[in-house]
Amino acid sequence: MADNDLDDMLAGIQSEVSAEPVRRVVPKPSPSSGEGEVQQPSERSLRRKAENLVQGTQSRKDKITSLSFTPEFHWELKKFAFERRTTMVAVIEAAVREYMAKN
Repeated sequence: MADNDLDDMLAGIQSEVSAEPVRRVVPKPSPSSGEGEVQQPSERSLRRKAENLVQGTQSRKDKITSLSFTPEFHWELKKFAFERRTTMVAVIEAAVREYMAKN
C-alpha cells in the first residue's frame, strides 16, 4: 500500500469522525418537578421483574455481607454447593439457620 493511499484513508476517517454530531445525554425531568413525563422504568428493571415473574420469586432486597474463608475451605464450600446444584449462599444460610435453631 502506498503512503498516499494510507494518507487518503486516514483523511477520510478523520473527516468522518469530525462530521459526527456530538451526542449529549439530557436527563429526563423527575416526576416531582412537574415538568415532562414520568420517567419510564429501565430495560434492566423490566427484565429483572419479568424474570421474577417467570421464576415465581418475589422481589426482595437481600442484605449483603462479607465472609472471609481460607482458600481451601472456600473451594470445599464451592464444590459442596455445586454437587448439590445449589449456591454457596444457600448452603451458608441453611447452616446458620440450623445452628440458630439448636442454640
